[in-house]
Amino acid sequence: MFGSKVRDLRIRNNLTQKELAAQLGVSTRSLINYETGRCYPRQASVVARLAELLHVSADYLLSDGEESAASHETQDARAADRLVKELSAMFAGGRLSEEDRDAAMEAIQQAYWDGRRNSREKKN
Repeated sequence: MFGSKVRDLRIRNNLTQKELAAQLGVSTRSLINYETGRCYPRQASVVARLAELLHVSADYLLSDGEESAASHETQDARAADRLVKELSAMFAGGRLSEEDRDAAMEAIQQAYWDGRRNSREKKN
């Protein structure tokens, strides 16, 4: 299931295996193995980056459910839009250095992934 989702999404995003592998930071052979189901990424960060590159959630890639990727993309897009609006309001009237913006985004991403991990742990 994971492999076919990755393959279908890669094609839908008009990426070759070589292009996606390069963006992901893995060998083309590793990506081929993911798509064929011979192996899975060992690191959660690779799954997270793969989901980001394919514009879906990591949960979608890892789930056995049949929910459509489009449904997840819509949910993710709405959440991203909401986050951007909230951040815009938070930073209104002031300017942040590039370093401060990067630090804020890293903190937000870390909070997101911590929340996802905690949510998964509660379900199990």
